[in-house]
Amino acid sequence: MRREIINKDNVQLYIDMIPSDLEDLLFQKNVHAFGAVFAETPVGAVIWADTEGDTYGRLLSLFVVPEARRLGVGTYLLETVASDMVDAGKEGIAFKYNESGDRRFLTLFFNIVGFETDTSDVPVGRVTFGDAARALKDLPGIETEAGIPVSHLAGKEKAVLHNWISRMSPENASIYMRTKPDSFAVIDDGEVKGALLFRKEDEETISLDYAYSSNPRSLIGMLSLALKTIAPECTKDTRLEMLLATDAGRGLYEKLFGPTEYFMRIAECRQNFQSY
Repeated sequence: MRREIINKDNVQLYIDMIPSDLEDLLFQKNVHAFGAVFAETPVGAVIWADTEGDTYGRLLSLFVVPEARRLGVGTYLLETVASDMVDAGKEGIAFKYNESGDRRFLTLFFNIVGFETDTSDVPVGRVTFGDAARALKDLPGIETEAGIPVSHLAGKEKAVLHNWISRMSPENASIYMRTKPDSFAVIDDGEVKGALLFRKEDEETISLDYAYSSNPRSLIGMLSLALKTIAPECTKDTRLEMLLATDAGRGLYEKLFGPTEYFMRIAECRQNFQSY
């Protein structure tokens, strides 16, 4: 088995092993991606980010093709990426993922190799754009503090928001700053006062991953503007999936749509290499 750096010349050989929301990040300076090749055939891929100032390397993705699983490919990729992180001066590895589909096997794999993985159930709100539009239309007294799209922020404000997101979710900061649909923020005197962080889950689903405001009532105004801005890209049946990881986000959802019925299991790890 050998490793191969994933670059613009060979990326199509690995494209099915890379989550679609990471494709735009592959060739950024602080993002490193390489594949495992066995018998001249790509059988796995791993991606990690070296975030400045973070003592942990951020594992963004690790994937092995089904026919090559339980043959040591995952262990090879993990040991190789750990070595790269140590060479980059990192003290440990960190990652977070939604434990669903193929990723359910990741938790078992990480536990087998000695990583201590914590899991938690986070409430998820699921509505359609049509349902959201009706709920907002019927709600009186929408706050005017609605924020602006990230793509409209000035350079200094973008830097403030990027640094804020990096403290909260380093592995996803560039996703929320660069991809469609636009995320939204309220920034005042160089400080983030509110944010809605969106990403495209798939062709039929928009995910609202993080909702925050120092004035919770303004979340409604921000959400109203965000959905109106995003609406041309969607239909009334497009799903809006809201990860309710904050009290503000959960309160917003319950005010508009009532109690949540769904949960998402999140796996998370911060492991020092000395204990690995």
